[in-house]
Amino acid sequence: MLRTSSHTFKRCFLFSSSQQIRKFTPLRIGDTVPNFVQESTKGPFNLHEHAGGSWCVIFVHPKQYPAVSTSEVVEIEKMQQEWMSRKTKIVSLSQDNLENTKEWIKDLQEQHPDIKFQHPWIADQDFMVAKLLSLISAASVKSGTKPEDLTQEEEQDFASRLTLFIDPQLQLRAHFMYPSCVGRSTHEVLRLLDAVQLADKKKVSLPANWRPGDKVLVLNKDVDHNEKPRNKYMSVHL
Repeated sequence: MLRTSSHTFKRCFLFSSSQQIRKFTPLRIGDTVPNFVQESTKGPFNLHEHAGGSWCVIFVHPKQYPAVSTSEVVEIEKMQQEWMSRKTKIVSLSQDNLENTKEWIKDLQEQHPDIKFQHPWIADQDFMVAKLLSLISAASVKSGTKPEDLTQEEEQDFASRLTLFIDPQLQLRAHFMYPSCVGRSTHEVLRLLDAVQLADKKKVSLPANWRPGDKVLVLNKDVDHNEKPRNKYMSVHL
């Protein structure tokens, strides 16, 4: 396990339940998301402690196109009641340093005094968290490389808006990626979150373009077991 002094968090801890540094292999849906401790706008941030048995959505923000990230953050913070009603905690990951990130949030607060910008921002300028969570190839960026020193190829490798959905058991349940020049649909984030939570609670499946209140798919127990798989489910209202 990487260690640092107790009074500073210049680098992040990377550790798993076995106390071994995780190899940089792609996370798959259903995998347990590895823990880390990293500096953030709210002080030292421990992912597993922060999640604390809740759902957690991590929004990754590339350094490119800051105006796009600004529009996303404003919309995310406007939806605080939506996240709370779903018992979901929001986290943002920035590839910029902590000082710049804090200054940016301060500017946003001044521009939007009616909104409380309160969710934590993880500062990941050395890409350690990005590598741990397989947001970037571990081999593509050398340790200590700063964002402004990235080659064009390395920059493209990290230039995406990734969203991770983590359940109360700390498993990765869903993820999707947008190009850096396109802002995410917060409505789709909510729809996907609602869908996965409902699927867990009611043990159902959700059809294309499902919205809360729409019919869901359930197993028809009256169908012969030799029936074609597509005929074993029926649409019902819960």
